[in-house]
Parts: sequence; structure tokens; C-alpha cells
Amino acid sequence: NSMASIKELLFSWCNLINEITQSKSSNQEDLERLASVIYSFGEGISISLKADFIGDFDITGLQILFTLELPNGEKIPPEICALAVLTLGKLCLARKDLSRANVAAFAHLLSSKSSAPIVKCNCIIVLCDLCVAYSALVEPYVKMITQCFADPSPLVRHQTLILLTRLILEDYLKMTSIMFFRYVYAMTDTDKKVAAFASNCLLNVLMNKSPNLIKSHFMESLFYFSN
Repeated sequence: NSMASIKELLFSWCNLINEITQSKSSNQEDLERLASVIYSFGEGISISLKADFIGDFDITGLQILFTLELPNGEKIPPEICALAVLTLGKLCLARKDLSRANVAAFAHLLSSKSSAPIVKCNCIIVLCDLCVAYSALVEPYVKMITQCFADPSPLVRHQTLILLTRLILEDYLKMTSIMFFRYVYAMTDTDKKVAAFASNCLLNVLMNKSPNLIKSHFMESLFYFSN
């Protein structure tokens, strides 16, 4: 049947990921060819979340792709790492035990100065999705996510605004004083587009949900910005 075929494909893709990431002879061309396999594996997981075999994958290869280089010393392109983040994130959504084991790895990539913007953006996506599914697991890392409002990349700052605003609107996160400070800080962003978007998120979107937001945090903001 169709699910049996999907299962066979998923295990073959997973085995190929493990084989290439752990081979002594793998090179950049091998890693580039792996992109479509990782993407397909992730899409297959998305349509098999309730299947009984979803917990049987050996994810060693995906975890290796979270590092800067393969065991043979070959450097891992940021695009491949970013795909691995999304694919492992989909597996984590299906299995809480995997989430518990890997949420710190997503957070590490997010906070690492060596992580490319595309990798950080995907880590934010995964952590915010896990916040919806398993909020208690992600809660210790929320402050780290809000620190991305000051990330060197405008893309990462914009992505953070989008996803955190959605989580607050849907009551998966509460607006705390420190998070409010981050939003006000984002309104002073050197990138005009990011600053305008932050103003829209806070003044037009979040204040529609909580009209007394600025009043509630006004004094704390004064203390914060006057050091």
C-alpha cells in the first residue's frame, strides 16, 4: 500500500543521509546532492506523523549536519545544515522524546556566532513550532530567541519578529517586561524596514490584543533605556 511505499522511501533516504555524512570519502558534491534527499525526507515525515514507524529512524546523519564539518573534515554548506534543521524539527514534532533530546541543539545553533542567517532562521521556525507543541521544553530558551532581535542579520531579526508576534497573539507566549524591551529595541533598528515592521507588530498588532501594553511597561522601559 501507499504507506508501506512511503516507509520504504523514508528509510532509504535516512540511510543515504547516514551513509554520506559518515563516509570518509564524502565531498562537497555529495553534500550538495544530499539537499534533495534531506528535503524529501522531511516532506515524507510531514505526511507520516502518526505512522507507527516514525520513531524508528537513525538520525545520526541529521545530527552530524548540525556541526560545522563532517567527521572526514569536509565543511558543511549552510544550506544543507538549514535543511537538516527543518527535517529534524519535523521529526521532533512527531516525537516528544526527540524534542527533549534535541531542543538544546537547535538553541546552540541559534546562539552560535558561526551559524549562517539561513540556519538561524530555520532554528527559530523549529523552536517556535516546538513552543506550540511542547511549550515547557522551549520555555527555558525563549530569552535566547528574543536576543535575535539584536542579531547582525536583518533577515534573522525580521524572522524573529514574525514568529514571536504570532506566538504572543495565539497565547503560546506571554509578553514579559524583557520581551517588551526587545520589541522597543527593535523599533530603533538601523534597518528601516525592520524598524517599521517592529513598530507595526507592537503598535498595531499586539496592542490590538492588549491595549494597555505600553502603559503597563512604560516605567520599565524608561529604566531600561536610561541604563
